[in-house]
Amino acid sequence: MLTFLTTFIAKNQAASHQLAKLLAELKENTPAEPGNLSYESFSVADGGLVFYIKDSWESQEQVDLHNQQLTQHGYLAQVAELVAVPFESVRLTEI
Repeated sequence: MLTFLTTFIAKNQAASHQLAKLLAELKENTPAEPGNLSYESFSVADGGLVFYIKDSWESQEQVDLHNQQLTQHGYLAQVAELVAVPFESVRLTEI
């Protein structure tokens, strides 16, 4: 199992609202993708500009396919317009 935590920082409040909608759409659609074990999205409790996605996959091949779909459907381009800095994704290891 591969688990990732991705951090997004919206560039302003208007972008934050758009990013929240986009992440909600991904949260609805991604669990149906082959190999997805879990997909959770979060915002900071005070309604700020920071968002997180925590997702788990069966294999790297399925992660790569998911990332290809994000590109093909324009999600990555949309996110790039909404964030203050490039988003960061790290692979987590359970301890």
